[in-house]
Amino acid sequence: MADKTMFWEAQQALVLADTHFGKAATFRNRGIPVPTGTTDVMLNRISANLAQTGATKIYFLGDFVHSYARHQTDFISELIQWRKTYWHIEMTLIMGNHDRGQTALFEQLNLSVVQEPLLIGGLALCHFPETRVPAGTYCLAGHLHPAVKVVGAGDLLAKIPCFYFGPRVGVLPAFGEFTGTMKIKPSATDRVFAIADDQVIEVRTKSPAMRTKSTATNPRLN
Repeated sequence: MADKTMFWEAQQALVLADTHFGKAATFRNRGIPVPTGTTDVMLNRISANLAQTGATKIYFLGDFVHSYARHQTDFISELIQWRKTYWHIEMTLIMGNHDRGQTALFEQLNLSVVQEPLLIGGLALCHFPETRVPAGTYCLAGHLHPAVKVVGAGDLLAKIPCFYFGPRVGVLPAFGEFTGTMKIKPSATDRVFAIADDQVIEVRTKSPAMRTKSTATNPRLN
């Protein structure tokens, strides 16, 4: 979906990765001027998605928080109030590297915290794309914050977040408002879906095997 989530219809579940709640607060507490309000923006996006899809579950693919200290209360109170509104939604966090040591916070938010991989319906939900999963299981992961450089109209270059699906592992874009990205280098057998102008658009590589039906309007990878 164009808000950087996946809707798993069979499970009535949203799947999203790398929210990194608290990253902006961490920077501000270190004296680095960054915008406020990112937590509210992200929570509103999740709320809108829940209303649109009717999802009854959310799976967070790790790095729910960026960091958290006792003096950082500005985003925690927002998370707690939002969670009270959606207490009926089952929320599960697959532990990411930034989530370590945050057990008390996750208990406050009534998040079920599990180690990767979480096996459900033929999928392995992970944080790290390199996680070993059983044979015949497809891994959905986060961590990389994938993005692609695309060539649009007038050969204008842009780096935009994307969903990145290989033969055995799919990587979701970072959901967070204040996260960096990493440029991926897909092979001809991978499929890449870029997010631009509130749309999800499959992009093609220079390989003919990846060309889309409409090359006039679809961007290509650089």
